This record gives sequence, C-alpha cells and structure tokens, in this order.
Amino acid sequence: MGAGGMMLQHTTPMEAFFAVYVFIFSLIAMLGANPTYNYDFFFDYKLYLFCLTMYLSPIQYWIVWNYPKKVMAWGDKLGLNGVELCHYVVLFVKQAEFFSYVFFIDGGRVSDFFYTGYEARRFDLVVLISLVTGQCLVWAVYYRIGVDGVNYGAQMERPIPWVFGFPFNTGTRHPQYIGCVLAWISLFTLVTRTEDTGKLVVACWAVCTSYWLSGEVEVEEPPESPDMPRTPGKKGATKRS
Repeated sequence: MGAGGMMLQHTTPMEAFFAVYVFIFSLIAMLGANPTYNYDFFFDYKLYLFCLTMYLSPIQYWIVWNYPKKVMAWGDKLGLNGVELCHYVVLFVKQAEFFSYVFFIDGGRVSDFFYTGYEARRFDLVVLISLVTGQCLVWAVYYRIGVDGVNYGAQMERPIPWVFGFPFNTGTRHPQYIGCVLAWISLFTLVTRTEDTGKLVVACWAVCTSYWLSGEVEVEEPPESPDMPRTPGKKGATKRS
C-alpha cells in the first residue's frame, strides 16, 4: 500500500526484481522433475475463470481509489464503514482466487494433503521458506498501518500513520504486494502437479500482472479523494519509525 499516504510513482527496480524472481523461482521448483508440457489448457474455460478472479483485485482497488465516497456510501447501506466493506470484499476475492486456481489444476496436489499422502518434492522446502517470507511482509504491513492503511483508509478519511521503518524501507513501493506475490506463487507451486507446469507459468504471470496493475492504480491522482497527505509531515500524517 504505502507509508501513510500513497506515494505516486511507478514500479521501482526492486519491485521488478521481485517479479522476475518469483517467476523464475516457480519454474525452477517445478522443472526439477522433467515435466511433460501440454498447453491444451489454453482452450479450457477454467483458465479464464481463474484469470477473471485474479484481476478482480485491481478492479476493486481502482474503484476504491477513484470513487471512495461511493464506496463509503455503499458501506453505509450495509451498516459498515468503507474500510470494513473493502476488507470483507478482499477476503472473499482472495478465497475465490485460491479455489479458482485449484479448480483450474483439477485439484492438483491439494487432495494429497488429505487422502493419498503428501510426498515432498525437490525445492519444496525452499518454496515453503518463500511462502513464509511473503506472509511475513504482509503481516508486517498490517502491523504497521493496520486494516485501515491496507484497505485505502486514507482515501476514506481514516487516519493513517506515515511509516519509514520495516517493511517500508525495503526499496519497494508496496511491500505488501511483494509479499502477496511471493506467497501466492509459492502456494501455487506447492499445490501444482509436475505435469501442470504450463498452468503454473500462466498463474505466475497472472499473479504478477494483477498486483502490478493494483500498484499502478495508485500512480495517478484520484479525482474524488478527500484532502490527504501526499508527503511526510503534512497535516494528518503521523510519523512512525
């Protein structure tokens, strides 16, 4: 998200590095078993259902970023504030993303965890470390700026602190997005069978581009945003190291 208010800048080199890293990392994790490639899934509606769910997030963020007053009004009708409404929508979308991917890979290795027994593969331990690393970044962002900060509370008149310490000192504009990309692709790698490497590659691209688009939403000045701090030290910004 950002340190307090949103920093209006394009993707940083560090973010580009992370995107390339997670893409290559997933391929390495899967190619160890010499998979057989099959790209018939490009004609399978499950692929497009998965992509649709992955791109719901940037659409949602675009709506909140550009029309926060409308979101707040929708929340009022449901007895929620705007941040709460966004948070519940995000939780629903994230579950839809996971289950749509499992549907896309026909269950993958998920059933192995419950029925046939899970057999560890080469690089699985490294994938788990990457998953935990991504989640730590996400948890750190929630700890620093809370649910309000993560869900565009600054756009909806919620007080958001400026944060200069970890994880906002890692050279990325959106450490939470980086954490999400790491976590999602690591999780997808864990549950994908070797023969479905092609599907995993598509998932890598979908995840990276989805979060890139979410970050790019914040590059432009929102037309309907309330008066909010754009640089540290302005009215309403609370510095926190």
